[in-house]
Amino acid sequence: MKKLKQLIGIMLIVGFALPTVVHAVESSPIINFHEPNLPKLKNKLVNVKNKVAPPDSVLRITQLGDSHTAADIFTGALRQSFQQDYGSAGIGWISPINVYGQRNTQVYYNALDWRLTSSRSTVANDYPMGGFIATPTVANAQLTINYNVDEKPSLWNATFLVKQLKKGKPLKLVDGMNYEVVLDTKGQTGWQYVSAFVMLPLTITAESAESAKLGGIWLEKNGAPGVVVSPVALNGAKQSIWTHWRSDWTNDLAKIKSDLIIIAYGTNEAFETPFNPVKYKQFLIDSIKAIRKKSPTSVILIVSPPDSMLRNKIKRGASCQAMQPPNLSIIRKVQKEVAKQQHTLYWDWSVVMGGMCGMRNWVAKGLGNKDHIHLTASGYQQSADQLYKSLSELLR
Repeated sequence: MKKLKQLIGIMLIVGFALPTVVHAVESSPIINFHEPNLPKLKNKLVNVKNKVAPPDSVLRITQLGDSHTAADIFTGALRQSFQQDYGSAGIGWISPINVYGQRNTQVYYNALDWRLTSSRSTVANDYPMGGFIATPTVANAQLTINYNVDEKPSLWNATFLVKQLKKGKPLKLVDGMNYEVVLDTKGQTGWQYVSAFVMLPLTITAESAESAKLGGIWLEKNGAPGVVVSPVALNGAKQSIWTHWRSDWTNDLAKIKSDLIIIAYGTNEAFETPFNPVKYKQFLIDSIKAIRKKSPTSVILIVSPPDSMLRNKIKRGASCQAMQPPNLSIIRKVQKEVAKQQHTLYWDWSVVMGGMCGMRNWVAKGLGNKDHIHLTASGYQQSADQLYKSLSELLR
């Protein structure tokens, strides 16, 4: 029996802490291309601040993206800023078990005899939102989820995305107060939402191997006003990863009732060859329309990728234009065009870094990673601070 201990907090970056040295960064205002739901978002933020009766006092933010999101440093800093000012309403969406190389600052997992499959490695077209599935491999396989932060005991409104594979063999849960819950899909086929009130830590046990699949978990404090920020991401992903998910995955997004949906892809597309900008643009348009259909009251924000550079060209002393990934400029251009056409918000991350080839200066300042693609913890922190500042100004 193979034991897999999964500790999120150390998988990608060890010892994440808030930076103590702050370098000057550029401001990057959010462009509002007549986002129709912006007044609703402003009103929700007022309700959260005034702590009106739930559910109108919970602001939910979901960011879908690639490795810039999967590290949960950028989203973690954004979460921290919102929750310091407006309070915490909980953890939000998390993957079913730990994903190697990714992290979540809020929880840790201990999984015994569970198998993780990813929509990056297999194309099953049955993945729910997030693109991860956890399956028990033996009878009595256990999965425990607990706080990764100093948190007072709370009653949690938990929702589990479950697919039953064997009749009469549902997953069972025991929470921190020894309260037992059967994650029963009541004979329904396909992915089902099962909700329960629980106390952390919680332990899920499978009666037999391959008895059910777990596709994601949503944790929100019961009756607590505040903000929830959820990173939904895969390392190395392009937005086209959505085609590997089930056709109605936008139901999962609608289920968590996001007030603000952030779409943050583009870095991996920037290196893609061949790249078809027409096809890319149409896919982005179709994606926004699909989200609008299932989440008609949500605000959508398109975030263009941060600056990145080709290291081999840097060493050769090439021009700034030659050092850029081949599709980076056209991707930003297309994203901005789509934001304008589809009436969303738009934020250009690269402006914060000083524009084209700003990564070179950020690496020199310790804000950019030496791979010239990713940022350091300080870089993600300061980027998130700028986005929060821009959102705050927009929502006044």
